[in-house]
Amino acid sequence: MTKLKISVTERERNFCEDESHAVTENHTEVVLVNDTDDQKPLDKTKLADLIGKVGKDLTVVELGGLKLDNESIGAIANSGAPIECIRIYDCTGVTDELLKLIGQRFTKTLKHVEVLGFSSFYTNDGLKALILSIGNLEAIHLDTSIALLAEIPGTITNMKHVWSKISNGEKELLSQFSLFKLSITATGDTPIDSKLALIGEKFGPNFKELNVCVWSGGDALLEAVGKFTNLETLTINGRSPMRHIDFRLNTNLQKLSTCKKLRHLRLILKNHSTDLYDKVDQYLPQLEILELVGLDIGDRALKSVAKLKNVSFLDIASSLLSDGAVIHVIENSPKLTWFRPNGGEVINPDHTPIGPKTLDAFTTAARKRPDTQFEIVFNSSAKIDLDARKGSLPSNLSVKVADTSFLLSFPGSTPRGF
Repeated sequence: MTKLKISVTERERNFCEDESHAVTENHTEVVLVNDTDDQKPLDKTKLADLIGKVGKDLTVVELGGLKLDNESIGAIANSGAPIECIRIYDCTGVTDELLKLIGQRFTKTLKHVEVLGFSSFYTNDGLKALILSIGNLEAIHLDTSIALLAEIPGTITNMKHVWSKISNGEKELLSQFSLFKLSITATGDTPIDSKLALIGEKFGPNFKELNVCVWSGGDALLEAVGKFTNLETLTINGRSPMRHIDFRLNTNLQKLSTCKKLRHLRLILKNHSTDLYDKVDQYLPQLEILELVGLDIGDRALKSVAKLKNVSFLDIASSLLSDGAVIHVIENSPKLTWFRPNGGEVINPDHTPIGPKTLDAFTTAARKRPDTQFEIVFNSSAKIDLDARKGSLPSNLSVKVADTSFLLSFPGSTPRGF
């Protein structure tokens, strides 16, 4: 599978992109980035050449910050590539006519549609025409997805994932489709808690994955999420680099204990209680993937995290953690194979910075399970001489240095200036 990305800016990876169309190590990504942060027209000749080099394996096209026209879409369609996913964000020239053309040219192959930003150039009529022309639409990401789909009941049968700002059409939408994945955002003071609770009471058991972006509120959200009793994956995003967020969790995760099948938990938070992870091993003992992104968690939180015996993937980068607490997690997590701790200096002067001793502990764990691949990721400030250690690391251990990349994009928002 090959992805073609033509953009003026690097877009943050949205945390709830569908896995089948996300960029992974199994994908080839061809990137053409313009040199200024302005909407620029596509060079049709270069586009045709680029598509020709990519070949028939092209399935994902992402266009960002460009001036689009019908010829641009035609050039992609004329390649004959089986395009399954089209993402368009912050582009001018996205008119009703262009949206209709996308639906007409990719009607047999398209499964995933994402159109964000500059909505003054197109109307709901264009979006409806696009939706109705796609025969196998499975995932849609529009600001108005819920409202639009509620207006065209009974016409789409394969929808699996809806990604939208919350609106008043949830009941009609969820009655129409057999969704297993829902991604919603509540901007400003939108009362998401009560709406999500109503969805959970009636349709909660249907969902396996829920992604929620919220700007205000708090603990009531956990109670609402707890009604989705068959969840396997949950993301709560209450953080943004560009605006003030009032969302705060003041309690622990006990209200999620009804989610007995939850395997993957991702929390992207700025404000939270120091008690948030107390007894997490009792409330969510089945967790296998735990991502605590943007949280300033301390050693106390890791006491319960270290008791999660099924965790294999753990991302807990925080400047408040000590070397000793992190090593304790490694030594007490028998299934842990992927780990991202922090590295370098810590805020607490009494703590030993995470670094060589943490790597020693993970190396020991890798040697005990030689048939299992291990990976640990430190940030760039970690004081680890990888060149000096190359000869002593076991072959099943990969050590990388990369700064934490927060997944902060909100569904239903443009990548820039949301």
